[in-house]
Amino acid sequence: MIRPSQIISSIISLLEKKRDLVKILSIETQSLFNSDLTWIISVLLETPLFLRIIEVCPIPNIIFEILLRRLRKAFLLHDNLETSNNNYLTLQCSLALHCFTNEYVYGEDKEETQKLEQLEKFISDAVSNGRPVPWRHIACLASYWPLNNFNWSRNLTVPVHMVNLFLRQVHHIDCEFSLRDSISSIGEITEDTSLAVKDQYEDNPYPRWVNIGILQKSMTIPEVVNLIGIRTLPHELNTLNQPKILVAGCGTGQHSIEAAVRYANSDITAIDLSMSSLSFALRQTRELNIENINYFHGDILDLSSMETEFDVIETTGVLHHMSDPLLGWRILKGCLKSNGLMRVGLYSALARASLSEVKESMGDLEQPITNQKISDYRNRVLDNAGPEFEKLVRYPDFFSTSELRDLLFHVQEHTFTLIEIKNMLNELDLV
Repeated sequence: MIRPSQIISSIISLLEKKRDLVKILSIETQSLFNSDLTWIISVLLETPLFLRIIEVCPIPNIIFEILLRRLRKAFLLHDNLETSNNNYLTLQCSLALHCFTNEYVYGEDKEETQKLEQLEKFISDAVSNGRPVPWRHIACLASYWPLNNFNWSRNLTVPVHMVNLFLRQVHHIDCEFSLRDSISSIGEITEDTSLAVKDQYEDNPYPRWVNIGILQKSMTIPEVVNLIGIRTLPHELNTLNQPKILVAGCGTGQHSIEAAVRYANSDITAIDLSMSSLSFALRQTRELNIENINYFHGDILDLSSMETEFDVIETTGVLHHMSDPLLGWRILKGCLKSNGLMRVGLYSALARASLSEVKESMGDLEQPITNQKISDYRNRVLDNAGPEFEKLVRYPDFFSTSELRDLLFHVQEHTFTLIEIKNMLNELDLV
């Protein structure tokens, strides 16, 4: 199995060789797009690779984004939704799944909002009064607003074309909510920065994913070390049969699941601040029938309360979001067995310099940060087509709401030079 994001660039390159699709991508205005809508839909329906990839992955390409935005708006404002057409419904469901996966990063304008409010009332009235369910209307709505927002979405017998849409937009969300009580806590989160970070990821679990890249064969720790290229390995780890692994800051589960599959016969402990992220991770873990992960809600600052030592600790994308990264790293070291291994990821000051320039020129967002504010900011970048545009569209994170918030509007962020990392290693007596 492979992450779609790992092959999306190759897929885009392949799609760009399809002649009719290139013609669609070159259409200059929404009105011209609307006039060719029937032909456009026929071309897209004959491109199953396009339909499949938009269902499972944000598309980090502005030209394709313009196509998807226009298609969504055309269905809402210019297509006759009253016409029953299963082929159109299939395309609409793929589009709705795409917008759900990128967390509705496209936003909506006033005209769309007004139409959507009318559309939702029409659907609600139809369901309440026992009239035929307007499925294409529902799929159209789902490309702007998630269906789990509406109680009527849970009382329908769904046609086969829409099973996957309702599964992801309704039933998965309900399942995640029901799983919260089964996740144990290691202590109350009280530190100010931890609370602010927790709130961010409760609002925007990061990242929302569909498929994950996992190895076909688990490896021992020596095999993992050899693959990575570490030159020395303590003797104790050479003979370890059942390693205890800590994933500190597991987010929505990609990291913990990959670790559970990577390390043979391992026992994985995964913690995170966000219950929304943890419940997403637990649902995905159960669906993959992975049984060697225990999820906990809590703060790295409280890890000592677990009174457990680990053979391997992995933490990426976490320490630089703490108020005191060195303190967090010190606490993690205290949970590491003598001669254990630690995998740490930190933000590079050099790599993120261009993002600092973008934030200086574009300004920051006023609190509280909402999805609508993020979308409005993003649309300003797209409309201006200035240097900020050139810098940001190179980041895949620009193409989904939670990832863009993490990229530009995180409540706490530190960056590091190699010299600073060396000094921290010396301070912690790590090699």
